[in-house]
Amino acid sequence: MAEIKEYNGVSLITYEAEFLEALERNFQKEIPCIENRDKVKEELAKQYEKIHAAQQAQAQAVQAQMQNPLAAQYQQVQAYEAQLDQQAAMSIEQLEQFYENQYLASLANKSQIQMQLQYMIPSLGENHPTVKQYKEMLEMDEEKAKSKAKVMAKYFSEYFKLRALIIEQKRILDKLNYTPTATLEELEKENLKLYTLMSTPQYQEKLKETLEMGTQLLGEDDPNLDQLKPSLGLDEEKAKELAKQMAQQTIQQIQTTLQQYGGFQAQQQSIQPSQPQEQNLSDKPIDVGNYLGFVSENNHIIGLNLFNEELITLPEGICNLSHLKVLHVLWNKLEELPENFGNLTALEELDIDGTWSTNDNKPLGNEISQLPESFCELKNLKIFNCEANGLLSLPDNFGQLTSLRKLKLTQNRLSKLPESIGGLINVEKFYLRSNRISNIPLSFCNLEKIKELDLAYNKIEKIPACIDQLKSIKTLLLGGNNITEIPSTISNLGSLDILWLEKNQLSHIPEEISKLNLNKLDLRDNQLSILPYFIWTMESLRDLKIEGNPFSEDEQEVAQRDTGAILDYCRQRASIAVMIIYTEQDGEAHRIPELIEYLEQKSEIFAVILPTEPNLEVTDLILFFATSGSVNSEEMVKILRAGKEQGIQAVPLKGLDVGWGDLAVVDLSRELGHEYTPDDFEGFCENVYSYVQQLKRSHNIFKDKTLLLQKKEEAEIGEPSSFGTFKAELNRIFHEHEMKEFFEKNKTGLTSICNNLLSSKGGGDGLFLTQLSGYLIGFKQQKEAMKQYLGGGQQ
Repeated sequence: MAEIKEYNGVSLITYEAEFLEALERNFQKEIPCIENRDKVKEELAKQYEKIHAAQQAQAQAVQAQMQNPLAAQYQQVQAYEAQLDQQAAMSIEQLEQFYENQYLASLANKSQIQMQLQYMIPSLGENHPTVKQYKEMLEMDEEKAKSKAKVMAKYFSEYFKLRALIIEQKRILDKLNYTPTATLEELEKENLKLYTLMSTPQYQEKLKETLEMGTQLLGEDDPNLDQLKPSLGLDEEKAKELAKQMAQQTIQQIQTTLQQYGGFQAQQQSIQPSQPQEQNLSDKPIDVGNYLGFVSENNHIIGLNLFNEELITLPEGICNLSHLKVLHVLWNKLEELPENFGNLTALEELDIDGTWSTNDNKPLGNEISQLPESFCELKNLKIFNCEANGLLSLPDNFGQLTSLRKLKLTQNRLSKLPESIGGLINVEKFYLRSNRISNIPLSFCNLEKIKELDLAYNKIEKIPACIDQLKSIKTLLLGGNNITEIPSTISNLGSLDILWLEKNQLSHIPEEISKLNLNKLDLRDNQLSILPYFIWTMESLRDLKIEGNPFSEDEQEVAQRDTGAILDYCRQRASIAVMIIYTEQDGEAHRIPELIEYLEQKSEIFAVILPTEPNLEVTDLILFFATSGSVNSEEMVKILRAGKEQGIQAVPLKGLDVGWGDLAVVDLSRELGHEYTPDDFEGFCENVYSYVQQLKRSHNIFKDKTLLLQKKEEAEIGEPSSFGTFKAELNRIFHEHEMKEFFEKNKTGLTSICNNLLSSKGGGDGLFLTQLSGYLIGFKQQKEAMKQYLGGGQQ
């Protein structure tokens, strides 16, 4: 058996106590014990004795209670009746205040009420009075709570008068209902007394008044009335029948309860008091604090902190501490670790952090440039902090440290990582910021459990495509490198939340990055010439930094805005505004409203807008639906030519009543066009959409659409410039999904209004357009109100 020696009141293995005595002489100060776990165990044992005694007493109390398992239930009934007695003694004003306080308190506990309902509904059903009351509470606000309190006070002031007529007999019956020795005859006798009282003219008259008042104040379906309604009209014959039924139900409940508790009692007798938890103390994390000291357990040093003690070398004998789990020697002047450092095979946490001089770019404090070969024998090491030490390399077999969870090698001089680094299969946090690493070994992609990776401010030029194997990663910091390209495979990192790519040489960002669920994205100080418009689809993005890139002057200003404004700008620029030029007569014959609806559902298309010259300002693409009507319409041809003069791409869609040669009149050719095919309308739509996609990829056709929504709204509900334009817009709206149902429901009224307006001689077309515009305004207001209502309901 090992010899034990005292060190300042702590019992330790002799050589470990002597190690601390040597340190004390060297430092010329006592090495304090931060935590003596043996003492803690003694205290836990004492506490356990007290807990064990309390458990025994509790077990005896439970055993006594088991002799009458109905007693606890009867106590609950008595407590409830006592509360009712207190309320019955209140004035109406006091009752009102009581209910108001109760309802206002429920407003702050709606989540608890909802949780209780989840359990109550399956067992009690939707129509149970308590379920109804809880549902009502969920719908309350402060105003409703106060209003409800007033009517409840009025109702219950009358209810308590009714209750007073039978309360004494009810108390006698309640006690009998929870008596284990009660007989069927006794229960029937006392039930009959209660129901006989309830069948008297005096009680029935008061019951009727109470129900009438309750119906008036609370409503006929209020759950508070449910318990009274069955007693209305009770006579002597029904009283006898009810007395028998209730007596039989009660005797069955008593017997069932006794049987259930009998089985429970047997279980209770087999339960033993819990054992002391001292054996779990070793699982508790070892905290060595921030200053000089040690932690002991089972007479061994398991934790040691030698923080900032001017150590040039580690104390002799430290590698003999075979039970040492945590060692902190940060901020000393160490230049190396002992060759036999690997003897510390129990070590789980090692902190040898230094600090860095910003003036002469060199480590201060610890300056360990190499780790001993034996370092890789620390197979239990979980945390290794070695910041700012001037570390030049890692051992080739560093990947053998498979227990590592956290590895901090920030601010060193590492130029490469060993290929074995992929063996750290359990590492979750890896910090390599501010080194000189130029290449990431492919084995790095084996770190499938990594959650945080900091490779910022190195010399990395390329990110391996296999980075998509880091399935668990949440934070990826790659700023301050020489990276010119991000692999598209990065889109497979479904857990990634933070991505920093600032201060690199990126001239473009792969569109696949928009598939990520990022919360933070940093693209500052790169070589991006155009904002990556596709990022507008990243719904989770809350923090975007993108300034410091060679954007155009306009986009330089946009890049300074907040994240929401940048994403809104990108949304406008990433999608195309399409103008379809057609005449009102062609709409139905060529299913143009359906084509519009199809295109507007596509993410690449911002909007399909009305054919007017002012709208050319925000138009990216013109689709000219060529028919005999549109080709010969001065107004439509004028809009087309104005668009072409502004450099807007125009694509002809050939209708049924013209040939391709007829399009020469409007200077359009078959080369870019598509032919309307009534037998394959779906294919026609897909062909048109396919061209839009190609145009988006090959041309910088995006325009600022900041005012487009406003223009659309004005065009939809304002006074139109011409009847043809207005009817075309009305025709488009009519084919919207929401409008179809609306017009179907209001077809008769709308037809009547239109006929009356068209036949009017007082205002002509002007009155028709004005009134119909007003009708549409009313619809849009209804639609917006419904959106807000539904939105509020969902919240």
